[in-house]
Amino acid sequence: MLRSTFYYIFSGVFTLLLVNCAGVSSKGLTVKGKITDASNLIIFLDKLPMVTRKIEVITKADVGTNGKFSLSTDTPMEAGIYRIRIGSRNVMLILDGSEKTIDLTGSMADMQNGTCTIKGSDESIKVNKIVGQLNNKEISLADIKKEVANATNPLSAMFLAMGNVTPSKEDLALLQGVVVKLREKYPKSAYTTELDNLTTGMERELMATESAQLVKQGSEAPNINLPNPDGKNIDLKSLRGKVVLLDFWASWCGPCRRENPNVVNVYNKYKDKGFTVYSVSLDRPGGLENWKAAIAADKLSWPNHVSDLQHWNSIAGRTYGIQSIPMSYLLNKEGVIVGTNLRGEALEPAIKNIL
Repeated sequence: MLRSTFYYIFSGVFTLLLVNCAGVSSKGLTVKGKITDASNLIIFLDKLPMVTRKIEVITKADVGTNGKFSLSTDTPMEAGIYRIRIGSRNVMLILDGSEKTIDLTGSMADMQNGTCTIKGSDESIKVNKIVGQLNNKEISLADIKKEVANATNPLSAMFLAMGNVTPSKEDLALLQGVVVKLREKYPKSAYTTELDNLTTGMERELMATESAQLVKQGSEAPNINLPNPDGKNIDLKSLRGKVVLLDFWASWCGPCRRENPNVVNVYNKYKDKGFTVYSVSLDRPGGLENWKAAIAADKLSWPNHVSDLQHWNSIAGRTYGIQSIPMSYLLNKEGVIVGTNLRGEALEPAIKNIL
């Protein structure tokens, strides 16, 4: 799931790109120049979106018999990433929104090699050179990642990162660094929000994959140390010597609330025989009172209630790879997971079996 999801998002070099950043020029943009061996072809100015993968053609023109062309827009250009396209050859334009005129000269081979002469956009020169070096295998993906880490322009950093990352912790950190740079320069950009969401999703999937390897039947349950409603931390390991139902729930979760009477029933039956419950709430930030009210309303009388009130970003939920609730783990007296997601009639026999 992880690989297939992010292969779609990141597949193809430099495909998923920014279009909606702040910074608009007062007039339209003119791109003109000469591509010597492109006579009688059509030249396009494209805007490349972030996630939709739908490329928008802003304008197009015929290339003259002498290779000369001129493209212009009637409306202001936003800061972002664009491209000049002739057939399958591209020249990337990294714009900050202040450009009025860009001159482009070279050949079709120069477009492929990143060696076209570009005047009017220094950042575009830098990026096209790197693209050409990558196309010609003069630099490696490791070199690209160094460029991303060191880039001062967040649009260039994003462009070089996308298409060249894998679902790994190292590349996640790289993308998170790009988000920081974009947030600093374009805090209201839709792209900044989108990339932040993508990296959050990538982090969750990585943690879920890691959790699936660590959190499984027969393995020791990872420790949790979070505050109770009064702010006092309760350590899961402090319950060693008892059979523990580690229960992930939330006050807003209907299925959790419907399962609570069953948990209450088994707790009341076996609490004096070495059984207890350790409840982790995934309530939202600011949800302390809702959490406390649900504990009282559902008569969850065991003392081990904890939460960092971070919803799906809960450190405990992320550690255990929680994707949905209710979710529970039955731990023996040594803290080893001996049952997973036991509900309804399946819970009591499992508890009796290990007491």
